[in-house]
Amino acid sequence: MMENEIPLLIVEDDILLGKGLVKAFSLKRFNVSLAKNVKDAKEKTLTDFPQVIILDIGLPDQSGLVFLKWIKKNYPNIPVIILTAKDTIEDKIKGFEYGADDYLIKPFDFNELLARVDVQKRHFKILKTSIIILGHLRMNTDTRKVYYKEKIVNLTATEYEILNIFTMQPNRVHTKDNIECKIYSLNIDINSNAIEVHIHNLRKKISDNIIKTVRGVGYIAEPL
Repeated sequence: MMENEIPLLIVEDDILLGKGLVKAFSLKRFNVSLAKNVKDAKEKTLTDFPQVIILDIGLPDQSGLVFLKWIKKNYPNIPVIILTAKDTIEDKIKGFEYGADDYLIKPFDFNELLARVDVQKRHFKILKTSIIILGHLRMNTDTRKVYYKEKIVNLTATEYEILNIFTMQPNRVHTKDNIECKIYSLNIDINSNAIEVHIHNLRKKISDNIIKTVRGVGYIAEPL
């Protein structure tokens, strides 16, 4: 992703419309992901961490409202704009009851959609949550509590800081030197093999797969 690009997820099963929106938003410096159903949308949310979501309701596997409910439970800070042909007052009320931040009816003007996305993008910056979710792992950066599959995990201060490095930048390989530099910057003293020991302990306390070794390079965390 280029600097200053905004992560945007479009959930739309109309291939022609979806690809058109991807192209149009890409020209406006958005880093766009396209999902065609609820399953894909959940997976792309976990990997791409969008700052705004544009959501169709009529999806092939489940209603878009199912995905909206899931988003607002797990990522309440991500704004969702419903983009749909459903135009009754009852449809709109239902969308807002499920947590939609905005509602736009098809057919639509792209410039109006862009303006609405820009508004929600600003809201995301204001409403950033203290909750970080990575698959079944949940961290509260205010209370420094960590949960895995809704069970609390007791970590040392150093283990917490190392885990936080991975959850803040998931799906990215972190070298041992990179991790050490960040830990040293927090004025935490560590021994030469301490990173390996702490990661070993994190795997024992949470899951063997929470942090994976990339042989010869470093470590990576992926949603479990």
